Amino acid sequence: MLFSLDLATSTGWCAGSGGETPDLGSIRMPDTKEEVGPFLDFFYKWFATKLDEYQPKVVTFEAPFLPKARIDEHGHLKQAPTSMAVTRKLQGLAGVCEMVCFQKGIDVYEVNLGSVKSAMGGQRGAGKPDIMAAAKRCGMDPKNFDEADAFGVWIVTVRHYAKQYQHIWDQRLYGGRPGNLAL
Repeated sequence: MLFSLDLATSTGWCAGSGGETPDLGSIRMPDTKEEVGPFLDFFYKWFATKLDEYQPKVVTFEAPFLPKARIDEHGHLKQAPTSMAVTRKLQGLAGVCEMVCFQKGIDVYEVNLGSVKSAMGGQRGAGKPDIMAAAKRCGMDPKNFDEADAFGVWIVTVRHYAKQYQHIWDQRLYGGRPGNLAL
């Protein structure tokens, strides 16, 4: 069993062995304003329960990244990339994910966004609408971009940890042409 996540305030998840259509869903974290502790505690409890339910051998998550600051033509900061609380929450989700997997003896790996885009969009890469469309071509019904992104992380995971099923998903994504990926 493989379990993949798109970590954010609305976290998408995807779980399956690779040989059949996986389960897909998302969970919205509570609005805790600037408080990080209750936010991470909510995720910890939800995630530990999901791991007990699915008992995966591997967990993967999209590596967290922060948007760059926007600078105007005069070199002045136009928009800060994100608040400190949001930064702590996003990085904290990855830390909690790794900690819980360590506690349960489950292998855990990050997947970079470029690998997901490449896997879901072939050679040209993909944006969020492209990833959503690719998930639908695979027979999935993602309710939001978070679920579609989690499915993209799962596709990369299948290609590394359940290679015997890669042909199924390549056929659905590309009509049989092999995709481009890296973990």
